[in-house]
Amino acid sequence: MLRLRVDGLQELERNLHELPRSVSKRVVRHALRKGGQPIIEAARARAPVRTGALKASIGGGYRLSKRQKRLHRKASAEEYFVGAGGKGARHAHLQEFGTVHHGPRPFLRPAFMAEQGEALRIVADELGKAVMRAAKRLGASVRR
Repeated sequence: MLRLRVDGLQELERNLHELPRSVSKRVVRHALRKGGQPIIEAARARAPVRTGALKASIGGGYRLSKRQKRLHRKASAEEYFVGAGGKGARHAHLQEFGTVHHGPRPFLRPAFMAEQGEALRIVADELGKAVMRAAKRLGASVRR
């Protein structure tokens, strides 16, 4: 699993913590979903196509397997993943990393490496805008 860590957004993080937990969770999830789109699109463009199942299986989400939950138990932030595989395309990892019969044909890692800067920019922009909108809404409801 590739991870991207962003430091230096302390003010934004402080503002997020001032929001109610349900609001901040929704704001972060929305920003992560939008930020993952460039990576998903790039991976779909790079995926080898034979039946189309692999390309169709590429997507993102928040659900982690039991093993992933155990490994990331201490994570405090929301996590969004981009991946491939699942029903009809269980061979995604074989394409990405290769087998004894054929070499690797990576599509997900190069997509991540190419689009991580754009994804980060989108997440930062979306978080900033969403925090300001949520703060205004909460401020208006408090004044009533």
